Amino acid sequence: MAAVVENTPGADVQPASPAPMGSRVFRGSWISVTSQGVQLALRLAATVVLARLLTPDAYGLVAMVTVVTGFIGLFKSLGLGTATIQAPQLTTAQLNSLFWLNVAFGALAMAITMAVAPLLAWFYGEPEVKALAVGLSITFLIGGFAVQHGALLRRDFRFGMAAAIEIASTIVGALTTVGLALADAGPWALVGGSIALELTGLVLVWRAVGWRPAHPSFRTDIGEIVGLGRDLTQVNVLIYWARNLDNFLIGRFWGTVALGLYTRAYQLLLLPLQQVTTPLSTVAIAALSRLHGEPARYRQAYVRLLEKIAIVCVPLTAFLFAEAHRLIELALGAQWLGVVPIFRPLAIAGLVQPVSATCIWLLISQGRRRDLRWWSVIGPMLTCAAIVIGVQWGPAGVAVSYAAGESVVRMPLLLWFVGRSGPVGARSIIRAVGPGVFAGTMVVAVCAAFERAAPSNGPVALGVMWLLSLAAAAAALFALPAGRHAWADIRGLVAGAAR
Repeated sequence: MAAVVENTPGADVQPASPAPMGSRVFRGSWISVTSQGVQLALRLAATVVLARLLTPDAYGLVAMVTVVTGFIGLFKSLGLGTATIQAPQLTTAQLNSLFWLNVAFGALAMAITMAVAPLLAWFYGEPEVKALAVGLSITFLIGGFAVQHGALLRRDFRFGMAAAIEIASTIVGALTTVGLALADAGPWALVGGSIALELTGLVLVWRAVGWRPAHPSFRTDIGEIVGLGRDLTQVNVLIYWARNLDNFLIGRFWGTVALGLYTRAYQLLLLPLQQVTTPLSTVAIAALSRLHGEPARYRQAYVRLLEKIAIVCVPLTAFLFAEAHRLIELALGAQWLGVVPIFRPLAIAGLVQPVSATCIWLLISQGRRRDLRWWSVIGPMLTCAAIVIGVQWGPAGVAVSYAAGESVVRMPLLLWFVGRSGPVGARSIIRAVGPGVFAGTMVVAVCAAFERAAPSNGPVALGVMWLLSLAAAAAALFALPAGRHAWADIRGLVAGAAR
């Protein structure tokens, strides 16, 4: 383990890879995205199996719990994992203090969840929610022990090892969930799978990282790191409620079945998108933070990365939007077709969310903490307002209102807010996503034409549409100079990483 060689109070914890930054960023991005692709395949396979073993009611019960436990879980890490990755210098003494802070807050999160479990069951009118909340609270304590070790892997650009750990944890979690579902455990299958996933990740990340914490000591100066973590936690708290207020209100006013349908639509759509943007965030923030003093290189690195994200995410989301009915019926079964009218509006929101996520990278990596705090209030308030407006029409109403708010109001305002200072302006962001948007438009057009010509269902029709969509997206990219440049850029990055 190159990043930490001894537990000496003054020793610096520095990324050890000597490779050039461009190759390290691309290699880390490629490994992370490939890993998430594997995890996506595993989770989708588990989703297909579980849709036939668990009911919408079971998913709804667990979703009622995870709305609150997910919020409490934000405080188990306090954003300190990201702060560890972003910090220019870090001593082992500081790392030791950060580790014990994460453990303490993980334990506190578990205790708070256990305390509020009866209130949660009373609020929803579902007695089983209490025991489910207590069961899920165990994951907080487990996760608290793994935050800093996981951050060290990424700080040292050991994305291959981090990817292997995530894949192994996903496999164990999925197998545990399916096994418990086959044993007729109901919603407890989802709880058991979550615990198995966290525990596997903890064991593997400790084996991969050579550093071991010493006895707790808080005399080390970690104020700057904790300050950044506090700001990130504030952002995450408000973003969390912006993304989960819909679950909270639908569960309260429309019940477990409606919430189960809504959460399936949300996860089936946003899971593939998160598999791209979530792993890239740690790579991008680490790399952009080190380029902050070089505006031209910083802008180029961000634009190149955003361009690739848009080329992948926008056509994929367009395909999911166009083929929602076939996908849901094939993947989940006819009993889940109530997901379709929720899924399609959420796909419209999904078109802008990858871009929105990368804009937050800019604020973090540029050290714009004041702007980060302001947007952490403004953005979630807009999203929450849209959800409150839409909830009176049920899950589909929430989806439509949420999509309109994200694409028409929140995204344009975010582009202005991020681009008003710093090396990356709004025009650069819009130009970067242009090829991906054109490719996505062509995918929707091809799907609509095929639907009129051959309106059939089944795996064969879906497979044909997937191949036609890939061809349409490729043709759209090669028709644009920017698209051809992006493809040449990808080829060059692949060759450079291989060398």
